[in-house]
Amino acid sequence: MRIRELVAAYLDSRMYRKVTKRTKANYLLLLKTLPAGWLPTDVANVKEADADAFYARLQAEGNLFRANAIINVLHMMWAYGIRQGFVTGNPWSQMKLTQPPKRVTIWSKEQFQIALDTCDKFETLTPLKLLLQMCYYLGQRTSDCINVPCANLNGEFITIVQGKTKKILHVYVPEVLRERLNEIKTTPMPGTEGNPRYPETFFSFYPHSFKTIYNRHLVEMRERSEE
Repeated sequence: MRIRELVAAYLDSRMYRKVTKRTKANYLLLLKTLPAGWLPTDVANVKEADADAFYARLQAEGNLFRANAIINVLHMMWAYGIRQGFVTGNPWSQMKLTQPPKRVTIWSKEQFQIALDTCDKFETLTPLKLLLQMCYYLGQRTSDCINVPCANLNGEFITIVQGKTKKILHVYVPEVLRERLNEIKTTPMPGTEGNPRYPETFFSFYPHSFKTIYNRHLVEMRERSEE
């Protein structure tokens, strides 16, 4: 069996289908961008030495996070191949991956306030300020804060279903954030004053993606610098 055939079989497998939509997209991107010609074409011919050399070349490209992610996906794909009888060994199973430096940075209260003050200077960053406040005060991931329905805000608590863990959490909302969330929740959407329709999420008033918001912010900064 060729590697591309194993990739196709894995992407059609129950193992792949059961992961989250976001994880599927990440796996698919990694598998479809595997460097060509770096490995033997037949899965049975890929040995541990080939795997080590492959990883070394990936590391040399300078993106350790991507290199490790590719190895992890290949490890899972070969494990699937073993269960299906496509291959007898997994050359990726005993690899010692280089651990990248931690990307977690804990902001101080002063740094958090600087970020909020910066957002106040640019109208395009209004939704980013709200997102920063929700993540900071609720202690949740950005995607969970963006997608939580307004209806889940009940008094001093908000119910959040974590997209990654599927856990249901009842999180206390500090007053400094609660007032803003209640204001959004009770404000009719534009153009619906006669028959009020209220926002589904706290970001319904901001239909653009944060990538678009960031790009617009760059334009605004450029225009200011040219004044």
